[in-house]
Amino acid sequence: MSQIVHNGRYTGEPGFSWLLQKRSNFEGDIPLTVAKTRQLGTLAIVALVALRIGVGWHFFSEGSAKLQTGDFSSEGFLSTARGPLAGFYQGLVWDQDGVIRLGYDQAKRTVSEKPTAERWNDYRARVVKRYKLNQSQRQAAERAMKRRVGQLRWYLETNNEDISRYFRQLERWRAQQQDSSRRDVSTLRGQSESLAQEIASSRRGWLATIEKLEADYQADLAKIATPPPPEFGSGTAVAAKPLKMKHPGRRFYDSRAVDRVLPYFDILVGVCLVVGLFTSTAAIAGACFLFSVVLTQFPGAVGAAPVYYQAVEALGLCVLAALRAGQYAGLDFFTYCLWRRAKRPKQGEAK
Repeated sequence: MSQIVHNGRYTGEPGFSWLLQKRSNFEGDIPLTVAKTRQLGTLAIVALVALRIGVGWHFFSEGSAKLQTGDFSSEGFLSTARGPLAGFYQGLVWDQDGVIRLGYDQAKRTVSEKPTAERWNDYRARVVKRYKLNQSQRQAAERAMKRRVGQLRWYLETNNEDISRYFRQLERWRAQQQDSSRRDVSTLRGQSESLAQEIASSRRGWLATIEKLEADYQADLAKIATPPPPEFGSGTAVAAKPLKMKHPGRRFYDSRAVDRVLPYFDILVGVCLVVGLFTSTAAIAGACFLFSVVLTQFPGAVGAAPVYYQAVEALGLCVLAALRAGQYAGLDFFTYCLWRRAKRPKQGEAK
């Protein structure tokens, strides 16, 4: 008899390699091999399928909402990142502090519309060249730019004192961050965190207003650059697709690139989970994304927002990937069967 455990007693007879290949027929004999595959019960399978569909629907609905509203932005969330990776995440936001858009001159401690006006003028020149505007259209584009620049100048002059105070607070906060002694005292850390929240709240409204002015300016030039197609009649105008505004110093992969990709990513992961297709891959991708969200608010960091539900959902996705949940009431059942059939040796081939 080969080496086995017989009724709880180990026997030291030869033939161990043979026993690894064949299950013992003796009652009470347990071969020293990998444990038998455990099968899930009906209730566990139902719970697993419900978890897969529920998480998938959540991803799908989030992605659909981002596409429908069209105003999704991760800048606010990334700008408030906390913990050891805060610098990396905050660096993904273009002009995070608003120096470019608010036109802040540190030497003079003044704000100006000139940096943004220069970008808008460059954009107008590109529109003129791209759409080959005639003389009247060029004049209309010039008037549109002057009107929007005038609005921006008025807005910055109206909020000049508050914006200057904001940049002074920003300099003070950065100086505090360089002081290692403040990080060792909880009360001083709390003061720095309160100041950081006040700074972020101050700039949010100003930058949103400037972004709105810029979007309106792009829409103005798109209407001017649109010739009415003859097939639609002289009274109909179809808006041209605006050119992209240039942003100096912007990275190839930043928050705006994330904002464009993320809605489609959410929808794709959601659909795969709901129908149970490529479930493990989709679950791993979704879990990695959620864990990256958790790291923006590093657990235990001062001022970190709670990210418990993202962490729990990420762990649930890990369970779905590990158990290959798509094989239960999902399309992965058929893909797995096809894979098994393709791997099965053909008749007449040596096994």
